[in-house]
Formats: sequence, C-alpha cells, structure tokens
Amino acid sequence: ISGGHGMPLQSLPPDAIYFTVGDNDTFPALYLQAAEGVRPDVDIVNMSVASIVDFPEQLRARRPAIILSVISAERVGMLSGLKPATLTVAVEGSESALGVRREAAADSVTFSPTPMYGTPMPVDAVLFDILRTNRWRRPITFATTVGEVAPWLKPFARLDGLYWRIVPVQRPAVDIDVLKTNVLRSAYRGFADSSIVLDATSRTIGTQYAYTFDRLASALAAQGDVTTCRAVKARGLATLPSDRLNSSGTFRETCDR
Repeated sequence: ISGGHGMPLQSLPPDAIYFTVGDNDTFPALYLQAAEGVRPDVDIVNMSVASIVDFPEQLRARRPAIILSVISAERVGMLSGLKPATLTVAVEGSESALGVRREAAADSVTFSPTPMYGTPMPVDAVLFDILRTNRWRRPITFATTVGEVAPWLKPFARLDGLYWRIVPVQRPAVDIDVLKTNVLRSAYRGFADSSIVLDATSRTIGTQYAYTFDRLASALAAQGDVTTCRAVKARGLATLPSDRLNSSGTFRETCDR
C-alpha cells in the first residue's frame, strides 16, 4: 500500500552500503534497483542471508564495488577472535561519505565488537569485514527494520529517516535538515484509508514510519521550533493514525515543552 519498505532506498546517501534483515525490507529495494533502475549505486546486504558461508563471494561477484577483503575460510576464522578483540577502523572518507564535518571526526574509531545474536555467526564476520575494509569511504546504513543497531555500533548511529547511519562520532546529534527531508518526502499512502485492511506486516511497517515522525517532532521540540514540530506531528497523525498501527504510543512527544 505504501511501496513497501523500499522507500529508504531513494533517500540513502550516495554509494551507501545498506544493511537489511528480512524480506519486507529487502525485496522492495531489490525490485526498485533491478526493475526500475532506482539507486544502482547502493549495495544491499541482507543480514540474514549474509550468514550463508559463500554469500560474500557471491555478493562480490555480483557487485564488484562492495568492499570486502577476506575469503570465506579467513572470515570463519575471524569469528573465534572476536570475543575479547577490538576493531580499529581508520576514517578516510570524504565528508559526504562520513556524514559529518571532517574536523568533527577522529582519525580512527575503535570498537569492541560483540556478536549480533549472542553467538558469533558468519554475518558478524561480514559486518566486521565491511566496516574494517571500507574505512568510512562509503556510507554505512541500516534499515530501521533491523530494530536496534548492534550495541557496539549504537553509540555511532544517527537516525536519518527510515534508516540509521553509522558516523565516526560518538552520540551524534540529530541532523534535523536531513531527517526532516527524508521523513517528509514520502506519501505513506493507504494507512489513513479505513477502506484498506492492513495486515500485521503493514501495521509493523507503518509503526516504523510513525517512529521517524515521532523522533523528528521530538528533535524539533528540543530545538524550540514549536511551529514546525506541530506541523510534523499533524501530518504524522493524519497519514499514520495510531489506531491503524501496532502501537498507540506514537507521537508521544509534546511540541510545547
């Protein structure tokens, strides 16, 4: 009813690497790329499929621009050394790739990686490999459908719309201009139309959309922009009614504080 979760594809930064997790956030984006020619510069990495041992080699063969440095055997070996290890990534990208001013970024960032799902899996090695080899030369992004970004990446995650962007700055401030542009650019068709029956998946996706409106309204309120906050909140409530979603707690932030 709303184009699926392929909408973030159009708002991603140039040459982004875009991590997804399931079918509802992956297939719409793949369709837009393959059939409609939308954003061929973006590399889509499904984190569920990435645990297939030979997936990275298939990805690299299909998308030569993807930045991977190790072969399958080495990647499997990486997993045993992750528990106490740190991962230091040099920061070499342009400001466009970094997503922040160059002077605000450090020369390198050190992570203490932990497995995404408790036990080390091939997807962890793929993620670590891409981060280490990429060195912020291409933007790293995660669909909001992934849920919470991995704890070791969360301090560097910034909500830029329907995706999180990993930037080389801890606890990055919201970029209101980017967030506002990406949240307001889409129509979110069908959610307010009571004649359309929403299945559970559509309600879940709609709740994700509403969350971004809520975060934008909260950021505007914190900045003191009451007028724009109220306009954003009104549009969110009109296009994504709470009683049509999976959560009644959307838009809980006030514009008057």
